[in-house]
Formats: sequence, C-alpha cells, structure tokens
Amino acid sequence: MLKWRIPSWRVFFQVTPSPGSSPAPRVRPIMISKLNTVLQLAVVGACVAQELSAWPGAAVIDGLAAATLATTVASGLQYVRLYHAGKLL
Repeated sequence: MLKWRIPSWRVFFQVTPSPGSSPAPRVRPIMISKLNTVLQLAVVGACVAQELSAWPGAAVIDGLAAATLATTVASGLQYVRLYHAGKLL
C-alpha cells in the first residue's frame, strides 16, 4: 500500500526533520473530516449530557452517531480518492 519504512521508534516520534532528510509530507484535512470531528465531539458531549441530565434523548444521540458514521466513511473514501489521484502525499 503506502510502503512507508520507519527504521526505529525514535525516528517515528521525531518531531523535527533530521539534517539532510526531506521534510515530512503535509496532509491538510478536508472539510468533511472537520465536520466529522465536530460530530464526534457532539456525540461525546450528548452522551455525557444524557448521563448527567437525561437530555438529549436516545433518538438525538442515535442521529448524531449515524451522521458521524456517514461522515467517517465519506472522509475515508475521499482520502483514498485523493491518494489514488496523486493529490495526497
């Protein structure tokens, strides 16, 4: 697939590029991924709120979870499409 080779854990967790190495590729999040993050946080917030105050109802949480699932799949497919089009990494 991506054929990445990481020689050691130290290199894997290195934040700055080594002298003489090429910089790490930048991956910019797409809008659907940002929406997905907002929905994930909304699901967590709704679950916590429901435990504390019995609000919102189960239907709201189920709807948020379904929307999160849909945006997760859409985001993943979009990143795969961008990768295969040569526009990512």
